[in-house]
Amino acid sequence: MLLISSWTFYLVTGIIASIAILYEPYEKEYGTDSSFTFNYDLVVNIILVLLQLVKFILLCCLGNCVSFGQAVIWIGIEAVLVLALAISTWNSKIMAAAPMLSLGLSFMLVVWPLMTKHLNFIAHHLTEKEFHARLETMNRLQVDDIMTQNMSCC
Repeated sequence: MLLISSWTFYLVTGIIASIAILYEPYEKEYGTDSSFTFNYDLVVNIILVLLQLVKFILLCCLGNCVSFGQAVIWIGIEAVLVLALAISTWNSKIMAAAPMLSLGLSFMLVVWPLMTKHLNFIAHHLTEKEFHARLETMNRLQVDDIMTQNMSCC
């Protein structure tokens, strides 16, 4: 339950922050006039959201190709870029929402493999200790265990 609730919290945090980041320039522009122009804040906000999309593709869709160390390095670089871009706008709403967007989605992507692994254990009525004991016994006796072969541990 802890993993599911934390994953949900991080997802909602990222979604709310992305809506706040994209809605803020729209609100500012359309509040006074019906014509919409690109300004620096809007371009920075679009870049912030695109960085999150790149992070999602790298860490979620290409999870088998990217190691955990590379993911941590990318999350760190991306967090610094997001913070620098947010500060460059001199807009307090963006400076508050940008780190929330970056860290919320980063933690969500870090929690995802743990959550799926443990939900897989629950679906097979196993604890992690029981799974590893079965796996060790299977390797020691050199026999096949259908249950452990069908489960993915990552």
